[in-house]
Amino acid sequence: MKRLQWIFMLTFVSLCIFLVLVNCNDLKGFDDNNLFSLNWPGEKLLDIPTDAESIIVTSHAKEKYQCYLPKLSQKDDAENPSTLETSALDYIEPLFTGDVCSYRIESYWTYEICHGNYIKQYHEERDGKMSKVQEYYLGKWNKEMTVELRKKLESNKDEKLKFKKIDGLNLPYFEVEMTDGTICDLNNEPRVTRVLYVCYAHGKNEIFSLKETSSCNYEIVVLTPNLCLHSKYKVQDTKDNAINCFPLENAPKKPKSLLAMEVESMKLRYQKLMDVNKGLKDAIAVFKVDSKDGKLTMEFVDDLNTKQIEDLFGKSDEAEKPPKSFPVLSSVADDTSQVENFLKGKNCLTGGTGWWKYEFCYGKYVRQFHVDKFGGITHIFLGAFNEKAHKEFLQLHPEKRPKPKAQRKQVTHFYNEGSFCDKIGQHRQTEVILKCLENAPSRSTVSLYLLEPKMCSYILGVESPLICDILDKVDEDGLVPINKSSDDVVIDQLEVTFQND
Repeated sequence: MKRLQWIFMLTFVSLCIFLVLVNCNDLKGFDDNNLFSLNWPGEKLLDIPTDAESIIVTSHAKEKYQCYLPKLSQKDDAENPSTLETSALDYIEPLFTGDVCSYRIESYWTYEICHGNYIKQYHEERDGKMSKVQEYYLGKWNKEMTVELRKKLESNKDEKLKFKKIDGLNLPYFEVEMTDGTICDLNNEPRVTRVLYVCYAHGKNEIFSLKETSSCNYEIVVLTPNLCLHSKYKVQDTKDNAINCFPLENAPKKPKSLLAMEVESMKLRYQKLMDVNKGLKDAIAVFKVDSKDGKLTMEFVDDLNTKQIEDLFGKSDEAEKPPKSFPVLSSVADDTSQVENFLKGKNCLTGGTGWWKYEFCYGKYVRQFHVDKFGGITHIFLGAFNEKAHKEFLQLHPEKRPKPKAQRKQVTHFYNEGSFCDKIGQHRQTEVILKCLENAPSRSTVSLYLLEPKMCSYILGVESPLICDILDKVDEDGLVPINKSSDDVVIDQLEVTFQND
């Protein structure tokens, strides 16, 4: 077997260790399919092959280690993104002719892909015995398109495999572009979907992920066992390649800088635990490192007396003594300014995933927006707040008024006169549901989600611990009273604390 030549560079900088492995025969970007683990076995000798390649490395603190590099087997042709020998379409086409359909059910929309036929999203709304279906076709396919795709693949046999990172692995995929979907009211063009078929031996042709990459352009990843029959799309087993480093010249088992980094990591984990469990009393975490084998241990104690402190840290000035508890990274402010700014519409809440993000400014407006890579913003206003319109909405829907305080968990506000919707010939409107989020890990936690139960009529859910503090202050219309002498919101006796994670 041809011996692989590697350049191995191990650099210790401050508390970080950077490990760079470069294959001299094939210089390219980092490949997540080649995994390495850096081990520090200590002085105990392992079964190291006699012909194993090693290198001496030295840390910033002059600690020397002899590191043995693993031997990597040559990749099979199936792993190498080389040219296609046989068309993957031969393995995907049975899905097209077998009337195979897959579904993905989400909170509001249901997505249906009938392979080789169409993709659509739909929502069924029932009112008694009546049923109304709202649906959009995201793309279509037919036999003629299959024939054209086959011709294209045959004329481009040198085309390299395409890869997509899924769960940290770069996996090859076979792409089918479905076109001629329902016309998009944002750009007046048919919806288009790229369907990426990925090999998964245990797959059932299900939809793994779906996202809107741009306005009315979608990407769907489908896990299929069919593609695993093609040698170049079959997922290869991966395992860690161990790099074992042994100390030289009385160096510790692990470099001190690495141990210090591990200590800081344990501190952060402990502080996270304290943030979540506020009921825990203060404690001191004592970290002990064996100078010889580098073993790191941690124990918690309620307090330390002077002798214990001197035993652990040595005698020092008062200013240098360890604190009686870890300093809390998060700052806690006991004031109501942030609640006031939220109720005045100064602090707007943003959220959402995928192409569109959402912004809610209390008492002002609701909008969805997208920021492109050049900083340009595309936005659609989903509604503006008008107190008169809000009260008229509650008169038509009295069931949406606030419940009694003992039962109250949320309030509903009405926002109308948003951007004009050509589909229905009316302005967009949104019901905003402000819900108290209890037992949240942080006071600053915010969750936003958007539903579209009817064309251009939306429901925006806003969940936050912040809402819990204003629920008992709202009136019968779900509004916080306004001081007639100023534009400020009257907030009496609100006890609110904020914590920045």
